Amino acid sequence: MKFRNIVLLLLSAASTTHAFHANSVFGLATSTGHHRQLIQIYYADSNNDELASAVDIPPEIQQPVLRQLYPALIKNIAQYGHPNIPLGTSDGKKCKVLRRLYLENKLTSVEIQILKNINFVFGDIEDVYKNSNFDDTLGRLIEYEREFRTNYQIPKKYAPDPALGAWVTMLRRLGPEGVSAEERKKLDGIGFAWVSTRKCGSAFMKVYRSVKEKVELEGADVVLKTDEDVLKWVRAQQDVYKRGELPEHRVKYMQDLFCGVDWRTL
Repeated sequence: MKFRNIVLLLLSAASTTHAFHANSVFGLATSTGHHRQLIQIYYADSNNDELASAVDIPPEIQQPVLRQLYPALIKNIAQYGHPNIPLGTSDGKKCKVLRRLYLENKLTSVEIQILKNINFVFGDIEDVYKNSNFDDTLGRLIEYEREFRTNYQIPKKYAPDPALGAWVTMLRRLGPEGVSAEERKKLDGIGFAWVSTRKCGSAFMKVYRSVKEKVELEGADVVLKTDEDVLKWVRAQQDVYKRGELPEHRVKYMQDLFCGVDWRTL
């Protein structure tokens, strides 16, 4: 089995970051004042080989979730060039928790800087549309279509560029009436498919649609009092919400579903 050696030299928390590519090997270096740490990552040439790694966690990292997640962030950089793991994996869920901890001021300034140095995105990847440069992201979408020719059916959880997958998903949720006239003209100009032909594999949405039909027919109060399966599902969403792992758009779905009823306290 062949392995490439990737060396990341993390220097100080107050550093600037420079990324470079050489002989298909990704490297990241940060300049520093004092602290130096060498991290070596070994990964297989073949996608079918197991990823083997030896990552030294910076001693400044004390937050338990970040300590658990840090090696996976570095692995993701080695594979895809960024640390932003899609939500559909266990490590992606930890990224979501990490973003919540950041908002709750539970990360130290040094931990935050370490994450910034590897270009970790602190914003919710699901809401990336409103924070993205439209023309830049549109350009990436055009490149994706040129390479894969899928009629813009990019996966929502597209590992090489999670922000692009999330951006397209948000575009379709907004619809042609939910974007500016200029943006719609550009999207229509490239033949953007406003409706996804990909099957929704989300267990949440499958149950949500079923519950929504019941609520519309019988009313929220009746359904919550008489349907034990619905109540179990709602309580499962409560647990996810309390852990800070329920995406904002799903929180809104739940609020809209049980309008006038606080589903979080049932």
